Amino acid sequence: MVSRPAAPPDAANVLGRGFDGRRPCTHVAADLTYVRAGSRWRCACLLVDLHDREIIGCSCGRRKDAALVKAALSNIEFPLDGIEASHSERGPEFCNAEIDAIPADFGIARSVSRPGNPHDNAVVESTNRILKRGLSRAGGSAPRRGCAPPCSIGSTGRTTSGSTRPWAT
Repeated sequence: MVSRPAAPPDAANVLGRGFDGRRPCTHVAADLTYVRAGSRWRCACLLVDLHDREIIGCSCGRRKDAALVKAALSNIEFPLDGIEASHSERGPEFCNAEIDAIPADFGIARSVSRPGNPHDNAVVESTNRILKRGLSRAGGSAPRRGCAPPCSIGSTGRTTSGSTRPWAT
């Protein structure tokens, strides 16, 4: 399935760069990055709680697509209806009808970075850098399957806590 961008060029950057002073589990930022897995590169999707910069969801896969984002969302171990806003870059993995339906279903406000401005997603960009630095110190690669525990998801869409999400496949 081809995901088409749903965010218009003038879509709002609701958070701006206001990443600090958030209550727990209310504001989430997301990004995709590439990590080494054995002799291959894999794409990792990280979801970060802006309250304490904790990684609250992640997934790893071969393709940089909406399915990877949905898998990371499936790993969040608290109710999604408590999230007030989610922030991401404007890539087609995040800005498409398939992903837009999830925040809409849970009443989550969408926020997207301004075009060509990675500083608007600096929290997750920094987390990506820390992840890559940690992997390089630990031998240079991520596990071949999924992300490091507890961020793993099976093909059933069941998270490590046993919860399920309606969009997980």
